[in-house]
Amino acid sequence: MSLNAYSYARIYNNRRIKLFHPLIAISILFYVLFLGMRFNVGVDYYAYWSEYIMSKNYISYDNLVYEPLFAYFTWILSSNNIHYTVYFSLIAFMQLIFLYKSFAYNPKLLSFVLFFFFYSFYFIGWQNVLRQNIIVSIFLYIVVNERSITFLRYVILVLFCSLIHKSSFFLLPIYPLIRTNVFEIRSVFLNVFIVLLCIIVGLKIDIFSWITSSDLFLNLALFTDYNAYLSKDSLDLGMWRSVGVGFALKILAELIIIVYSGKMKSFYNNDRTFSVCYKLYFWGLCYFYLVPLSMMLQRPNLYLNIFSIVIYAYFTNYTLKQNLYKNLMLALSLVTFLGILGVLFVYQVFYPEGYLAEYHFFFE
Repeated sequence: MSLNAYSYARIYNNRRIKLFHPLIAISILFYVLFLGMRFNVGVDYYAYWSEYIMSKNYISYDNLVYEPLFAYFTWILSSNNIHYTVYFSLIAFMQLIFLYKSFAYNPKLLSFVLFFFFYSFYFIGWQNVLRQNIIVSIFLYIVVNERSITFLRYVILVLFCSLIHKSSFFLLPIYPLIRTNVFEIRSVFLNVFIVLLCIIVGLKIDIFSWITSSDLFLNLALFTDYNAYLSKDSLDLGMWRSVGVGFALKILAELIIIVYSGKMKSFYNNDRTFSVCYKLYFWGLCYFYLVPLSMMLQRPNLYLNIFSIVIYAYFTNYTLKQNLYKNLMLALSLVTFLGILGVLFVYQVFYPEGYLAEYHFFFE
């Protein structure tokens, strides 16, 4: 997928991507079929699959546990005896199409985004948290292509997205970050300091227990369907089983990005997309390190975490446009960054959490 997008950029001189072009269409089709034909891959897969199978027996979509629009989508396919592989393929398509459309005007950058979509293991989440990641993809498209969106249109779009997943309401307080320069910190030193401070606070202070003791939070968790994570088993299940070497390596990789953020801002001075995406990436990173072991509190952060692969793509594009023979430190930084992600990728393949990396297909 990455090579096809890069080839398209080279052949057509980085012109806008046409989704029906063979290079692009074949990539999308392959991904959609691959994700659609999987069986019991992902922690949430069986819940979606069993609900889809059962929904054909319902007289109305109101009987499903999902939000109205997604419930109707599920029920109408199931009640018409559409095979579940089509159902999962369509979900994968809805997620992926907005990713492609987000960078349709920059095919070369898209090739890097697609690379990190897989290389940073991000795609695993898209086949697991199905409904919310449809909204994540839509939000990415808004930030990259519709930054001038009015607040009224934004609210209407959020209300529409809430019919797919209620967590869409978490997008409302993010609006000022898209339209204004609020909370934009240009100092590289302050960027590094704030991230390190968040890491220390997150590891030393039990923020999770403090937040979850609030009645307001409990009501919010119930409203957004995150209350299932409040069980003891879910509280023990973090984004990492422990804070160890992998955690330290991830911190180092992110610090490499932040250290070069000042130079990237100068390099992409005329690219408003970079500045907005970096701001969302940075605050999402800070949020992540404040509650690193809580899966429940990380779910809303999916809306900011998506921008990590975008900034990784910008960083790679920036380094490859420099004279690395004359800037050995930058070359070493790129190799170190890619090496760390490679180590984490291999580790997650061989030691996955849940049924995430071992693929099985319906015809097996």
